[in-house]
Amino acid sequence: MQNFDISTNSTSIPDKFIKNWQEIVNIMAEIINVPSGLIMRVSPPNIEVFVSSETKGNPYEVGEKAKLSGLYCTTVMQSQQSLIVQDALNDPEWNQNPDIKLGMISYLGFPISWPNGEIFGTVCVLDSKPNAYTDTYNELVGSFQKVIETDLELISRNNDLQEALMKIHTLESILPICSSCKKIHSEEGSWLPVDDYFRMSKGTEFTHGLCPECSQKMLDEIPDN
Repeated sequence: MQNFDISTNSTSIPDKFIKNWQEIVNIMAEIINVPSGLIMRVSPPNIEVFVSSETKGNPYEVGEKAKLSGLYCTTVMQSQQSLIVQDALNDPEWNQNPDIKLGMISYLGFPISWPNGEIFGTVCVLDSKPNAYTDTYNELVGSFQKVIETDLELISRNNDLQEALMKIHTLESILPICSSCKKIHSEEGSWLPVDDYFRMSKGTEFTHGLCPECSQKMLDEIPDN
């Protein structure tokens, strides 16, 4: 199978989404009646258990990492298609799979992607016994895949919005000012004295005085009698 471009997107996932995803993997594992429901996140050259179901017999713990080579999830991310492995022990393509050492011999998984197409990881269930996974179970995990990808879209949009607001704030703090007369270029296109600009755009009123340097300069310019 050809190589594929694995995302290194390190965007942080807010706690409220992780909490929802925890409920998702718990529900998946309970309905399908398997030990493990997982959301995996890729971080080359590894893949990490990002969320793990709170179910009896689940050997996977959050934060565990494994090399990408030979895993069920690697094939899912590489093909960008769902995968069912009914019985890895009796499947020549999968009988050397690292998950067999943990007793997980059947698998159903879907790829998860960011809105721009970069790979996030997978959502999957694993069983310690042969499992054909009915069409209903397949549709269930596929539905949760869509929920997670919708969440990733919201997270991505929120990050884009925050970046845009920061840029606007930065631009607002930079004033185009004439290097000679020091007038400021307003949004309306006119060049205004500093006090007029702030009075019009910020509602600021000014009082006038003289700083010590200017006061001394004026005194120096007064001719001696």
